[in-house]
Parts: sequence; C-alpha cells; structure tokens
Amino acid sequence: MNTNQPTKPANLDVILKKFAKEASDSDSSQSVLSGEDWLKLKSIVRREVKDQSSKDVKKLQRSLCHISAQNSILREEVRGLRQSLAIKERRPKQSFTLQLDEDEVYHGGAKLWSLRSVQRARDRRASQQQQAELEKLQKAEQAEIKKAARDCELQLKKAARVEREKGWEETRKRKAAEKAERDHRRSLRDAAKAIKLPQSGKRKALKPHKPATKRQKRGGVALAVVGAARRAPAAPPRSRRQRPITPSKKLSE
Repeated sequence: MNTNQPTKPANLDVILKKFAKEASDSDSSQSVLSGEDWLKLKSIVRREVKDQSSKDVKKLQRSLCHISAQNSILREEVRGLRQSLAIKERRPKQSFTLQLDEDEVYHGGAKLWSLRSVQRARDRRASQQQQAELEKLQKAEQAEIKKAARDCELQLKKAARVEREKGWEETRKRKAAEKAERDHRRSLRDAAKAIKLPQSGKRKALKPHKPATKRQKRGGVALAVVGAARRAPAAPPRSRRQRPITPSKKLSE
C-alpha cells in the first residue's frame, strides 16, 4: 500500500452529526435558542431542509456559526468590562488634608483643634471646590462663546465674500453688455460709411463741370486798364548762356 497518496479528508457534517445534540421533542415551538446553541440551530436546519448540498443552506450554516462566535466574543468583552468597573468602584476615594487655621507663632508639640475649626476648614474646602467648579463652568461657557463668535465671524466673512463675488459678476456682465453695445454701434457706423462712400462717388461723377465766369466792368477805359494790368511784362534780354542781361546805369541815363 502506498502511504504517500493523499487521503480523502473527513466529512465535517458526519462528525457534527455524531457529536451534535439533537433538539428534544419536549422543546416547545415557542422556545428561543441563544447564539451559544449553534449546534442545535444547525441540527434544526439540517432536519428541516432536505437539500443539504444547496449553496444557500451552506451559507446559512456558516452565517449561524459566525454569529454564534461573535456573540460569544461580545459576551466575554462585556463580562470583562463589568469586572473592571466593579474593581474601579471598590477603590478607595482619594483623601485630602484640611487646611486648618494655624497661629503665627508655633513652637512645636501637640496641638488640638476644635470642632468649630474643623468645620470652618471643611466649609473652606467646599467653597474652594465650588469656586473651582464655577471657574471651570465659566471657562467652558467662554469657550462656547468664543466658538460661537468665531463661527459667526466665519459666516459673516462667507456672506461678504458671496456678496463681493456677486458684485464682481454683475460688474463683469454689465461691462460685457456695454462692450457688446459699443461693438454693435461701431459695426452699424462702419456699415453706414461703407454704403455712403459709393453713393458720394456716383454723385460727383454725375455732377457737370461749370465753367468759370469772368466778371466784366462797364466802360472801355476800365476794360483797357484791366487788359494792361493783366498783360505780362516783357522778359528781360538774356545772353547766349541764358544769363539775364542788365543794362548799365550810364546807358540808362
């Protein structure tokens, strides 16, 4: 026989069937099983469900086992917490020394205190504790007031920021609308100019040229004077090199 071959693992359901306690018929249908009785629950599921190979049945059995284990762990944790709390409650309370009134001059030795002095010390201790609690309460109230003021300031800053952003958005929209209006007006002016220029060119081409009229005066003397005035002077004589010849003063005399 070859011992190296792997043996078939044991069927767990058979082992559980052998050691599980079957639910007794004496248990009423109204009884409730706890999480610790997961073997009884599993035996009830095995007895009531015929198809044990179903995936849902196996999933239900695993869920019951998991819930039972979690229940046991939680029970142990609760038991440990209760024991710790009981031990803490049994601890003696912290003692303190009363601050009794002492004389300025003390030379040692035994000293007796009256019941009235002890009561005054106790009252003073209670007053100190009450004052400490009051200061603690005042500090807590001041902290709450500061927190409320801080939250209010944050809300105000947030509201102011929202208002600023709203104003910026309105200004941006207004400027965009004004720019669009200016661009629209400029485009209209450019279109009107483009239409007007060809029309003005046509009008200048169609308009006839009028000859210049000369003003005439009555009387022959006036016409002769005007003609003599308009007559151009004679050009001075020039040499062969086209230089003007100026007559000398002796010849002119």
